[in-house]
Amino acid sequence: MTVAEELEEGQEICPICGEINLPGACETCGHYVGMLWDGFPTWQVDGAAQYWDLCNLIVELILEEAGEDDTGIAKRAADRLQAVGAAHIFGAAADLGEELTTWFFIEEQPEIRLHGLITGGHTLMEGSGTSIYCEHPADQVFLRLVREAEFALATLQSLNDPD
Repeated sequence: MTVAEELEEGQEICPICGEINLPGACETCGHYVGMLWDGFPTWQVDGAAQYWDLCNLIVELILEEAGEDDTGIAKRAADRLQAVGAAHIFGAAADLGEELTTWFFIEEQPEIRLHGLITGGHTLMEGSGTSIYCEHPADQVFLRLVREAEFALATLQSLNDPD
């Protein structure tokens, strides 16, 4: 019998260190960042919620501009972000246009790993979700990601500002 077969309800194995976690009871290793449950994130790391909010603003800005000129703004945004040295992910996001979601900014980060599908139904939580883990100290990773997102947002906002 494997460790995975011996897990109790609500437990999961960290994909990085192998420790058994119980996210619902906040009994997790240092790699655990949070969870996306039925489309809504819950974060347990400083900076993660701020990063998510900044990425939401970036998505709104890209989609708002794409609505006016869906062929040009995504390319202009991607070019501008690449030209000023913003993280590659924000340039790639601008290229997605209408397909862009905030979740893209989590999925595409190399330090972040999504872990399985968790479902609820006979417990306190109905629905399903995915746990989010981070290979490196998550608070440091999200501090860097927040800085990159702030820079990307300011860069995108300047696209319409002639000064």
